[in-house]
Amino acid sequence: MSITLRFLGTSAASPIPHIGCNCDQCAEARSTPGLRRTRSAIVLDAPHGALLVDAGPDIYAQLADLPNLARIEPALLTHAHSDHYLGLDDLNMIAQTAGWSEDRFLPIYAPPDNWPRIEATFGYLFHVGAFQGLEPHVLLLDREQAIGGFTVTPFDSSHTTDFTTAMLAFTLNGRRVVYASDIKVIPQAIFAGADVAIISGTFYEREHPAHMPLIKGIRTCQRFGVQRIIITHIGHLQWSNAELWARLSEHGADLAYDGATLVFD
Repeated sequence: MSITLRFLGTSAASPIPHIGCNCDQCAEARSTPGLRRTRSAIVLDAPHGALLVDAGPDIYAQLADLPNLARIEPALLTHAHSDHYLGLDDLNMIAQTAGWSEDRFLPIYAPPDNWPRIEATFGYLFHVGAFQGLEPHVLLLDREQAIGGFTVTPFDSSHTTDFTTAMLAFTLNGRRVVYASDIKVIPQAIFAGADVAIISGTFYEREHPAHMPLIKGIRTCQRFGVQRIIITHIGHLQWSNAELWARLSEHGADLAYDGATLVFD
């Protein structure tokens, strides 16, 4: 039973290209559709169903572009920053029109301290009514749990201070995959020996209160014996695609793109 991990989006909080910018990164993305980046999200797809991770402002177009729109059983929000949850209204509409929630609400999982912010924005989606179809669920930190038939353990990524941001450790057909699109720390206990680590590329070397620089992240993963390192949540780094590839290859990491897939057999 194969499981496919698809990158729906791979940008940081602002999509690439940036409006009004003609740096190499933005100019290439403007002229080459395959280099455009939308807000970060992934979907896991297996014969038993699909699990969506994050639903930012681009979610409608991201799901519409899928070659086959699988029935998403639950969705999981890593945290309530705009680029990760502001697409819930669109997701609800898709769930209704695609028939995902004909007989029940679509489950939405998020860390417990994120729910006040989510409900302040989208509370109307979580009440019974003719056009509502979302059901709130608490994402339990530091505990292995089954969500939509997938085995996942969420941990605090220390990206946020006023509420929790979750990084996710999945077991996909015996492979350990850590997804951490927004991350400030890389704990050895979670990353050591992982088959795949998908980590943030918001900043290259710059230190930031909420983000670990991607170079530091790569080196830390390598020190902990991660087998494959993939960079997503790409920020406005301003290099051409070729230059960014060369820099990451030199450090032993791969680069994610919108629409790219990983298959776990």
